[in-house]
Amino acid sequence: MATDGKRSLPSVFDWRLGTYFLPVPIILLYVLAMVGGISESPGVVDIFLFKLQSGNGAAAVNAAASELRVGYFGMCAGTKKDLVCLPTSGVSSAEKLAVRFNEDSARSSTGLGGLAPLLPVALSLQSKTFLCVLAVSGVLFCVSLVCLGLLKRDIKKQAGGSGKSHEQRLRRASLALLWVSVALATVSAAAVTQATSALKILTKDLPAVAVSLTAGITLQALQWAVIVLSTLFSLGISILVKGGGGMSLSKLGLPGPGPAAPPMRPTGPPMGRPPGAVLP
Repeated sequence: MATDGKRSLPSVFDWRLGTYFLPVPIILLYVLAMVGGISESPGVVDIFLFKLQSGNGAAAVNAAASELRVGYFGMCAGTKKDLVCLPTSGVSSAEKLAVRFNEDSARSSTGLGGLAPLLPVALSLQSKTFLCVLAVSGVLFCVSLVCLGLLKRDIKKQAGGSGKSHEQRLRRASLALLWVSVALATVSAAAVTQATSALKILTKDLPAVAVSLTAGITLQALQWAVIVLSTLFSLGISILVKGGGGMSLSKLGLPGPGPAAPPMRPTGPPMGRPPGAVLP
């Protein structure tokens, strides 16, 4: 219970504080999900959409077998413990990509090896099937943060009732961009999960296909984490912007509901009794 002059524990650790800090892990997750396949940094090499290996069955699960890991904007080739990663943005053909891998073969003891025949398939899947809708979602999320910052600045600068229409436009734009980014992130995660599952079944059940495909679990987990945190942030901002629940919006710089007016007390005599009458 709160006492006079003191704040209760729930009011100090307000849920709004967590809402304000959510963009930090959300942006970090966006970045991690999209840098997979670009760098050989520890942990980053395990972030990929899928990986391809020649053969199937026992040959595919051999730790020493060469594999091709495909991310949104890069690929890694080599063995599990000896990978070379390159960005694929701007690469239009598998031949050019093979040349780039061969030029960097000094960084790996295995090089491209027998993975060259898999490059056309991997590049086609990356550019035509696994479109990076997540990047569009991340851009919209960042733009919504800019709109929220402009909204806070305008409310602080404007006095009286001037600029209310501009504030309303910024409010609507911020919320719309936030929820569209959540929707696109959900579409991206669902599409990646379904596409990798279908390709895995296809490569497993067709004996003529001498290729093994494995889905990247880490990337899928990152994408679903983006969805969960973005949804929580969007819900919190929606409540704050709209002033729902009677919460104070001073920390965000937005006007909250005003104080309730005191009840009016009757000034005349009671109903049914003439003025000046004496109570028994």
